[in-house]
Amino acid sequence: MSKTAESLTTSIRLLIQETVANAFSDATIREFLNIVLDDVWDVVEQGAIDKGWLLERSDAYTLTAEDDEYDYPDGFVNIHAVALYDGTHWHTLKPLDATKYQEGLTACDMPTHYTLLKDSYLLTPPPRTTRASAQRVIGTKEPTGFTASSSTSGLPAKCDRVLVLGAARLILKTEGSPLYRGWEDEYLTALSKLPSKLDRRHQEALDPEDDAAPAATYPGWNEPN
Repeated sequence: MSKTAESLTTSIRLLIQETVANAFSDATIREFLNIVLDDVWDVVEQGAIDKGWLLERSDAYTLTAEDDEYDYPDGFVNIHAVALYDGTHWHTLKPLDATKYQEGLTACDMPTHYTLLKDSYLLTPPPRTTRASAQRVIGTKEPTGFTASSSTSGLPAKCDRVLVLGAARLILKTEGSPLYRGWEDEYLTALSKLPSKLDRRHQEALDPEDDAAPAATYPGWNEPN
């Protein structure tokens, strides 16, 4: 689990000269962390979307009768799986390419396929009845940023070191420290290695010999409401 802004701030203060770090408030250091978080997201976003490095499960929400189109849950930038609840079990739907989608199909008890659009997805065939808390998705969610001391990045813990290095180097740059260049090089090196680390972490989660693989890949997918 990724560290909170408070914990990252403590690491930053310990990492660089205390007199330099203490010249900045916790709120200012959070601003630096958010700048670095944007850089990290720029580097890992495409892999997260294409390969599913950073999967999250949405809350269960309503399936509406005769409605075949649903918006992505708040904050989601891509969807990797859709499941529907029949009152007893969750059923994972099959993906269907947009070129094969058919309109006007007769509604049914349980849709079997989903088709991704830019900001929404279609269920095929449409559901016949309305069911509360009967729909979930697994997808990639954009980081929300550090808004308070208890906030986390929303990224894997492997990203924490990069966030600390990046924020520390911004502090040194702001202070005009001659040490900035060395920290900049170390930060950029760590940032460049991050995609391969996240990809390796994801592949380990997919290991078919690992009993925890489904839970690691789709956290809480089959948990009850």
